[in-house]
Amino acid sequence: MVDGREKRENRMSRKILAALLALIMAFGLASAAVSAAPRHKYPVYTCLGDSVSTGFGLPDYNKYGKMYIPFTKVEGAYPTLVARGVGAKTFYPLSIPGYRSADIRYLLDDSRKPDWVLKDGSALMSGGTISEENLNRWRPMYQEDVKKADLITLDIGYNDIWLPTISCIYDIAADGRYDGTMDALIAQLKTNDIDALSDVDVRKAVINNAISYLNAWVRHPLKWAYYMAQWTSAVRKWMFDYSLNYKAIVDRIYELNPNATVVLVGMYNPFNGWDVIGDDNALQKALQPYINTFNHEKQVCADRYPGKAVYVDVTGTELISNKTTLPLLENVRYDDSGFNPHPSAEGHRYIAGKILSALEE
Repeated sequence: MVDGREKRENRMSRKILAALLALIMAFGLASAAVSAAPRHKYPVYTCLGDSVSTGFGLPDYNKYGKMYIPFTKVEGAYPTLVARGVGAKTFYPLSIPGYRSADIRYLLDDSRKPDWVLKDGSALMSGGTISEENLNRWRPMYQEDVKKADLITLDIGYNDIWLPTISCIYDIAADGRYDGTMDALIAQLKTNDIDALSDVDVRKAVINNAISYLNAWVRHPLKWAYYMAQWTSAVRKWMFDYSLNYKAIVDRIYELNPNATVVLVGMYNPFNGWDVIGDDNALQKALQPYINTFNHEKQVCADRYPGKAVYVDVTGTELISNKTTLPLLENVRYDDSGFNPHPSAEGHRYIAGKILSALEE
């Protein structure tokens, strides 16, 4: 009788022990799941920026065969990695190649008027994607997606450097074309087809542009005042527009959404490794002070919103191409055969890691 009771007690003890072990294991698994989940969860994430944050040059971007693919989630791009890392349930990828700070400001502020670059040059250089008509149509969407966001990344500035200058040259050169040599190139630009650009004879295009530009000054002396005004405006834009626009963008974001966490993504040097003679990195060094100025503006804006905005330095980003080449639209390529100063897959992982680490601090 005693032996039977002891057996029952032993069986009961084993059941209790098994139950306790099961509870301990379940608790451990739950703890592991919690620790594996992102420390900072942001249910809604909105990304604002230019081609750097679109994933341009990555396989998932290149498969579309277009230079401009608006509002597309690209695997391997750092915003997609960030969205996954913070546990975002909703992700709004609002970056488009060719965006300038003036364009982002225009999208977020209904009181802004289009500048001459948006009116005259952006549509041509973006295959019709960045146009006054499209930006007017997208304004409500951009502002609504900023209002809804828990996390916003802002990555803009590169096109402020060169796009106004290129637009100015194209605008003046148009007055000097007389033999239709540029018609085919312009038609190719309007197609938004990367393969069409790959067929462009870059050297011939540069020579034709140069001849047409000089010919415009020779043929139209009465327009010299206009040309000089265009150049003055272009220089003023790449010297001053960014500083004014960037601060206004950050302020406008917080007007629309006072509670958002905003990551101000820094700029790497797109001319990293570019040389003049040998391996002197002369072009990289020449542009670096300008990049430093841009990044200083971003840091200042982050300091104005402590606890809400954070600046992330991405100086060490690996690029698809470090080759010295012509930084012209006609020479833009997906790979390293032309002008492609965009992050490599490793570069995107690096930027995403820097952002996620900053959010954990």
